[in-house]
Amino acid sequence: EVLLRPTQVSSVTFHMKSIPWFGSDVTEGDMKFMLDSLKGSNDTSLTKLGNLWETRFAENKFITTEHVFWNSPYGFSQMKTVSPDLYSDLTKAEFLFFKGDLNYRKLVNDRMWPYDTSFTTALEGFNPAKLCALRTIKSDSIVNCDSSRVEKIVEEDKGKDKLFCGAYALISCNIA
Repeated sequence: EVLLRPTQVSSVTFHMKSIPWFGSDVTEGDMKFMLDSLKGSNDTSLTKLGNLWETRFAENKFITTEHVFWNSPYGFSQMKTVSPDLYSDLTKAEFLFFKGDLNYRKLVNDRMWPYDTSFTTALEGFNPAKLCALRTIKSDSIVNCDSSRVEKIVEEDKGKDKLFCGAYALISCNIA
């Protein structure tokens, strides 16, 4: 909703997964279920939100799309070659938001980068538009982070369990 304010963007596209890999992955069916649940809620504010979002979809201010690439094993740096149609679609965006640990890992090619590697470097040329990745840390693919801070967390925890259990999060952006 915030993005649709007059000074922001004209539409928001949600890229759905064909099948969910994780519980947080969203499919077209999930989106419909959410809208129906909101509209059918006993809470009037949720009903109002569901009706508003249904209107957003009807007016093409909210758009959903699926692509097989999102369920592929490829890192995002390979998208331009493997799925040039999707990469081309993403170049039309004003800004891209990626959420979740798996998307982050695919953005940085699931590599064991030195923690202080810049996000832009780790993207390895994936740059269809300005982008931001939001994720809770559940794996050791971490970039754009002060190495001493990561090492301090690991040392305080006597291992990496606390670091990789979702207790910490990262926001990484490439806005060049």
